[in-house]
Amino acid sequence: MSERRSREALLDSLVDILVAEGFSDWKMGVLASRLSCSRSTLYKLAPSKTELIVLVLNRVIDSIMADALEAAGRPGLSAAEKITAYGGVVVERQSHINPRVWTDVAELPEAQAVFSPRRGAKPITEFLEEGIRSGEFRPVNPEFVTQLLLLGVRIGQDPRILESSGLDSSKAVAELLDILLRGVEH
Repeated sequence: MSERRSREALLDSLVDILVAEGFSDWKMGVLASRLSCSRSTLYKLAPSKTELIVLVLNRVIDSIMADALEAAGRPGLSAAEKITAYGGVVVERQSHINPRVWTDVAELPEAQAVFSPRRGAKPITEFLEEGIRSGEFRPVNPEFVTQLLLLGVRIGQDPRILESSGLDSSKAVAELLDILLRGVEH
């Protein structure tokens, strides 16, 4: 197996572990043993545990974003359908992430930066602008609506809010998208 393919396979395995279990308990030696590699192999991926976590989290988010943009880019979709498709992929993919991940993210500032809802903001703003231009949405400030959505997503990732609402993060985001779309409809 080439070094690049081996690296990709190792990262894929780390993604699987992170999504299934979270990352706060990661110990480099235990990870290396589980992955049948050496610690030095893991340190070739990233020079510290925190940087490895960030690398793996970025891989998760990049994958979700690529799939969401692909879903929203299908021909013939209205602006609302694009937002729904985009958000639907995010919701569906998040539903497979162990809730422990959100607790872990909340406790690690570097992880919070990776899971910043701002990463997905630009397409939402563009879909809102498209809907306003076409008359599908009433005239609203798309940047402000996007910022409200981002704030809602951040709240929807807070383990305390999720616990008190009885929602998981994917259901919270789905409700938020529904509220957003109903609020901008013409």
